Amino acid sequence: MRKVLIAIVILSSLILLCPSSAYAAGAVMQLDPHSGDYGTEFTTQLRVVGQGVSFNAAAATVVVSPTLRIKEVIYGDCNFSFLKTPTTNNPSFSGVILSGSEDSCSVYTLRLVPIKKGSAAITVTDASVKQFGDAAEILQSVKNAEFTLTGEVVFDVQPAASADADTYTTVVNVIHDAQTPASDVKVTLVAVTNAGTVSQQSATTNQLGQVTFNNLSAGLYQIQVWNQEQELAQVLVTIGGDTSQFMFTIDLSQQTTNPLLKPSTDPTDIEPQTKWSWWRYAVVAAVAGMLATAATTVLMFHFKRTR
Repeated sequence: MRKVLIAIVILSSLILLCPSSAYAAGAVMQLDPHSGDYGTEFTTQLRVVGQGVSFNAAAATVVVSPTLRIKEVIYGDCNFSFLKTPTTNNPSFSGVILSGSEDSCSVYTLRLVPIKKGSAAITVTDASVKQFGDAAEILQSVKNAEFTLTGEVVFDVQPAASADADTYTTVVNVIHDAQTPASDVKVTLVAVTNAGTVSQQSATTNQLGQVTFNNLSAGLYQIQVWNQEQELAQVLVTIGGDTSQFMFTIDLSQQTTNPLLKPSTDPTDIEPQTKWSWWRYAVVAAVAGMLATAATTVLMFHFKRTR
């Protein structure tokens, strides 16, 4: 476990401090579909394709044209723990895969609404993909998206206001699949501060599969979805920044390969929803302290690699 924690700090530091400016052979970050004519609501996925190379960290700045509105951000099967959390207000992201790696996966699906006819684009810049094992940069290319909008849809959801007094609202949508909201499931939100103290709150999803948590402080949060004692989903997100509302969707059908979900046949080894294992505290504490120690960690890593 100590090696896992060290790897998290190193990978996270490399993502934040070393964005890619020249791409080596390897992974592709792409939007799929990346073109087409749309007059009503549609979706596109942001995918990372390793092309034979395994990865466990990625990041990018993602900008959507003002002729489009993001209705929903549905987290994909990369199952990233997010240091920068993609939301309907800002789909940019930075994430690491804890306890695993992927060769090809979906970061998220954007559900988009055209609000003005004409052209629209989604651009990906400052992208980075880190190889599993040594955190080497492996991104080869980025494929942006360009669409023609043939219709307009009235969309009354306004962008989130600026954050006030460092408190935030988080809206979590839970779905079984693209068509079915997950109602009457428990969503637990666990906050871990830089000091290591923990607070927890829970709510049950309504008929739309939605719960809202208000008055949150900036920081790292673990979100768990439960059906009685069975953990259906787990996501680590970072809340903070200059907008007051975070909204995203957890698709339970994308959680089947989540390395953080480790079901046990031993009843004494099942984590009830009122507990959080010590190693998860350690993971969050390590990431929370990342910014303060990032430079030192990268230098130490470089020194060891060159000895």
